[in-house]
Amino acid sequence: MGLASLIAASGALLGALITLALALPPNRHTAANQQLAALMGLVTVYQLSTMARHAPDIQWLGPLLPLSLSIFLLGPGLYLYTRARIDHDSQWRRAQLWHTLPFALLLLDAVAGTTLATRYPHTIGVLCYLHLLAYLGISLRLLGRARRQAELPPAALRWLASLLWGCTALALPGLLFAMGRWLPGTIGWPQQLWSITLTVGMSYLIAFFAVLDPSVFHASRSARADRKATKARYETSSLGDEQAQQLWQQLQALMQDSQPYLQPQLKVGELARQLAVPPSHLSQTINQVGGCSFASFLNGYRIETAKTLLRSSQPGERTMLDIALSSGFNSESVFYKQFRALVGQTPRQYQQQG
Repeated sequence: MGLASLIAASGALLGALITLALALPPNRHTAANQQLAALMGLVTVYQLSTMARHAPDIQWLGPLLPLSLSIFLLGPGLYLYTRARIDHDSQWRRAQLWHTLPFALLLLDAVAGTTLATRYPHTIGVLCYLHLLAYLGISLRLLGRARRQAELPPAALRWLASLLWGCTALALPGLLFAMGRWLPGTIGWPQQLWSITLTVGMSYLIAFFAVLDPSVFHASRSARADRKATKARYETSSLGDEQAQQLWQQLQALMQDSQPYLQPQLKVGELARQLAVPPSHLSQTINQVGGCSFASFLNGYRIETAKTLLRSSQPGERTMLDIALSSGFNSESVFYKQFRALVGQTPRQYQQQG
């Protein structure tokens, strides 16, 4: 076995172990972990298929050779996992199958015997990295939006940022190496060596975080960690429990009477000014008494307003953008995502059932 085969073998073993760990209870109960397990299973299959190329003497790996094209599923897998974490464990839907189209077409081509991947390996390699980097860019954009809207705890944000930026840092040189194959006289790298390195690096990154902070893969542990962090954050606060309960009642009354949540750009400081309290006390009350972030607190009221508007109008009578803006959301996409996360169906589905 050569260097590429040894790296692939180590990656396959680590990927299989991570897949097994995520597929066993108590980790498998979240949709995000299920999607990550599927992604790591894909990585394992890819590593085995590359061994079939670099170690032809291992005959039982031969049938797996066409599955080396599964590298085209890496980008979609990372994107769907990122979205599952940000969208509060959104479930897999059939409409997402279109993400597998490049892999499916190339696999059909390989099975049919036309073998575009074999005839144009350099072009396929460049397309592979461009495809992966495009999905990483979309995933990083989702992550940036989640950070701005405080949709995830800090530990989850750090984990996703490390995973996505780590894969990006490995994919960019891979693209350069792939493009370099077009130039005459360049140093030849073993076929797929960098993609093997990328997937092995991703596996080790996941394993590292699983040891460093297992809460990012375990929802209940993550919740306990968040509660501990919240408690520690407010240990020196001058706001007592009784005062917090009173402020919570005042906040509820203000939300019902004045409906400040209908302002799309409402900040905690503005709401605290209306209540004549320090912003830190209001944040503490929402976190400890309400058990949620400021953004989640506002979105709860906005979704209830949207549900009322949807029930009081006929399908097609008002646009979803109009309902979103009337409910306090600043965009239709955020409205759809928050509505689906809290209600379990899209606004249009909710309206049709009403």
